[in-house]
Amino acid sequence: MGIAAFFTSIPQQTLQSLLEDPEKLVELLYPDDDSDPPNSTDVDKAWHGLHYLLTGEAEGGEEPLSLAILEGTEIGPELDFRTGPLPDGGRSHSRRAGAGCAHA
Repeated sequence: MGIAAFFTSIPQQTLQSLLEDPEKLVELLYPDDDSDPPNSTDVDKAWHGLHYLLTGEAEGGEEPLSLAILEGTEIGPELDFRTGPLPDGGRSHSRRAGAGCAHA
């Protein structure tokens, strides 16, 4: 068990809509046709290696790179999703869970 991450790139307008209604995030990430959302990637547990490559640290590190993977504003606490600012001002979304395996 542990943390797994899934990232998708969305326009700012879509982000605002998701912050207002977190249930829409489930619709975005889990389409009825079982396809993946556009502009998305599932890194599963490789997020930790990506964090290390960005920061040179297993935990923490210098900002802004240390914030790129699992930091951000929570969207729907019961869903355990977050937005995360990227150095170029883009947005990423990750799902994480402290006790169980997260897979968005």
